[in-house]
Amino acid sequence: ILSNPLTHVRNTAGNWITQGIIQAERNIASTFMGDAQRGGIAEYENIARAFGKTQAYTEMWAAISKSLKQGKLPSIDSQISGNKVEIRPAKFTAANFNIENKAAANFFDFGGKLLTLNRIPTKFLTQADNYFKNLEYRAELYAIAYRDTVRLVRDGKLAKDKAAEYLADLVVNPPKSMTEQAFEAAKYSTFQTKLGTRGDFLDLGAKLQGLKSQSGPAQFFFNYYLPFIQTPTNVAGFVLERFPVANLALKSYRQDLLGKDPVARQQAMAKMMLGTAFFTTVMGMTYGGYATGTSPELGTDFKLKGSKYAMQKTLGYGKGTINIPYGGEIYRINMQNVAFDPVAMAFKQAADLSAIMQMGFKDNDQRDDFVRILTSFI
Repeated sequence: ILSNPLTHVRNTAGNWITQGIIQAERNIASTFMGDAQRGGIAEYENIARAFGKTQAYTEMWAAISKSLKQGKLPSIDSQISGNKVEIRPAKFTAANFNIENKAAANFFDFGGKLLTLNRIPTKFLTQADNYFKNLEYRAELYAIAYRDTVRLVRDGKLAKDKAAEYLADLVVNPPKSMTEQAFEAAKYSTFQTKLGTRGDFLDLGAKLQGLKSQSGPAQFFFNYYLPFIQTPTNVAGFVLERFPVANLALKSYRQDLLGKDPVARQQAMAKMMLGTAFFTTVMGMTYGGYATGTSPELGTDFKLKGSKYAMQKTLGYGKGTINIPYGGEIYRINMQNVAFDPVAMAFKQAADLSAIMQMGFKDNDQRDDFVRILTSFI
């Protein structure tokens, strides 16, 4: 998986789009709900957040440019723990297999480097994630510092002429609680939230991780069929948090939306607002034939013969596509190729939901329709 260049294109584009979504939600929250004096998100906090990200961007690219000028491969360090790679390193080495003969050990180590491409794909993924984690960490650090500064000024506890100095000191010397919040925000944006700490039913993925790590000789089998568990689970959670009404199935989201923390509540409301706008748009496109999900109406009826994939191919259906009619033909833009996760996942879910609802409104007094709808949901 990691040796495929498309994996890294998808990872980079997916991280960039995800951070754009998070920034858009902070824009919504700060514009329509901003009220730092009452403990919520501050007015114009989105600008402070963007400034912090720009600072990190400028510093990292300056370091990358310096390394390249020196003829070195750039390395981006991150103080934030967590990684998308779920394989144990140093397995194809002579030391791991207790090979003592020097010539044999050197040959085995060379073979291991060849087999793993000297771990360059793994290192590249790690560097890319460090880059995006640093961006989000600094953005959230500035946002929290700005929010705290505005609140103190509004409360009359900090003079306006001292605000800039106070904010700068808070960014440079943040308290532990502040860094922890920024750390979690960075891991959330790169889908590295540790399973078991999410606070919802998706934490069941941690049990699957445990089963995989304790599988002994069968671990090769698990690594082949379940190479990554944490990342796709967090991607699914990210999309579900923005799925109107369905997001209430997540305990952690309900607690944020209905809890007493004004910041968490406003962020949850912004997710609901952005998600509703996105889902409504795609569902309307599907109704008009301008979008296609995974075509739940195909392959759900027991009368249909053959696989759903075969039916899609035979009928010329797209899968997660925007359909543009032009000159008597239909041109399809595959969202999986241009939007990547999590947008592609949300797009297909919205399109499928629209298709399922349309099935329900057609002859909904017939038993077969209910069977088709039920199996589509499943």
